Amino acid sequence: MKKRRQILLALIGVILVLAACSNEKTAGYDQSAAQSNAEIQKGNKESQIDSEDVSPMEEVDQEKTAPEKNKSGDAEPQEVQNTQPEGMDHYPSMAEISAALEDGKGIVYWLAPDPTVPDVCKTLNVETVNMEMLWNTILDRVFENASMIEEESPEAYRRYRFDWNDLLWRLELADISFELHCDVGIDGEILDPVPDIDGEIQDSILDILTKWTGMGLSFKNGEINHYAFTYNGLELDEYGYSPGGDEWVSDSIVSLGDGRIYIGNPVVIQGDRESISKESLLTMDSARAICEAYYRAAASGVPSVSIITNVELVYYFADNQLLPAWRLNGQQYITLDGYEQLSMLLDAVSGEIIRHA
Repeated sequence: MKKRRQILLALIGVILVLAACSNEKTAGYDQSAAQSNAEIQKGNKESQIDSEDVSPMEEVDQEKTAPEKNKSGDAEPQEVQNTQPEGMDHYPSMAEISAALEDGKGIVYWLAPDPTVPDVCKTLNVETVNMEMLWNTILDRVFENASMIEEESPEAYRRYRFDWNDLLWRLELADISFELHCDVGIDGEILDPVPDIDGEIQDSILDILTKWTGMGLSFKNGEINHYAFTYNGLELDEYGYSPGGDEWVSDSIVSLGDGRIYIGNPVVIQGDRESISKESLLTMDSARAICEAYYRAAASGVPSVSIITNVELVYYFADNQLLPAWRLNGQQYITLDGYEQLSMLLDAVSGEIIRHA
């Protein structure tokens, strides 16, 4: 495995150098583009910002459909799809996919249109939210006079319950997330069907969250419906990643519905850090080269057909900063039974692979 990784990193480095020679825009990226496992430390500093002093929230779409989450708050793996996406020009046929899998070398189809890019992209200083302070604010303003009772809890989080509006509410409060349920009646009976949390309560919680963080929320529906945090017109990448070792940068996401509210890893905007011009961002030619080098090298273990259908500029959270990244989405075939969703995240300046799947 170590040898294969070294070969992969070397291959990516060579491709970036070649891309840099043909395009002045990528001249400074040759050092870090090959570092697919560079160390990134997640900021854990608690926020002391007053929620009343932050700018008003951006408009929030009020649909309330929640994704399935596991106990750690991470999105559940998506099931393999059994049909090809429809309406995509030049999408490979099943015969072409079959031939590529049999060839065993791995292949990447790049079908993504060029993304919209702002003239200037700002990096931002941020801090992680003190979830206990955030919850106390929500409790005081939304569930006024409710008395919380602490229950026996595992080490990962604290568990509470309280009565409100003829429902028994349950709270699981962790360092960077909380999950609130209202699927139990006062008599302790599990409610079926589970009632949606009252719209005014949801709106109030969203309002407090956006004022506290200084970020907006954008509703995204698809195979997993949720809210993503936004700032300056860019989304904060909502799915987590591992910078190496046992460390994990958790997903930043908001889920509402099905009798629960989940808020994971929100960050507080502390101000601009630096401006990055459009010309300084990694070009699509270089992004494509990195992507193709990675998946072709990875195919030496398990052959695959990777199809990139969309590229967008987003933020990712690292070292108490929001940094720009290219998020590549698509599908990946390992067998002919169907595809799995693909998502790769590249630092938009260095080309470092932040996440791959």
